[in-house]
Amino acid sequence: METEQVPEFAKFVKSYSLSSKADEIEYILELEHGSVTRHYEALVPAQISAELFWARYMQQHIISYDIA
Repeated sequence: METEQVPEFAKFVKSYSLSSKADEIEYILELEHGSVTRHYEALVPAQISAELFWARYMQQHIISYDIA
């Protein structure tokens, strides 16, 4: 997914700060160690940056709660 292709994601990425999410990321990795860690290790940095991985994860996380 290119950020230019999805305006909502592009807007989200502009407002997203990886450094401000450090504690949350640490908690996520501890809580869901298996699945999230496996995906992270498979994708970063070979296919995408850490910033993009977490931006996508956080956006999905927010969307999941908005739908519920």
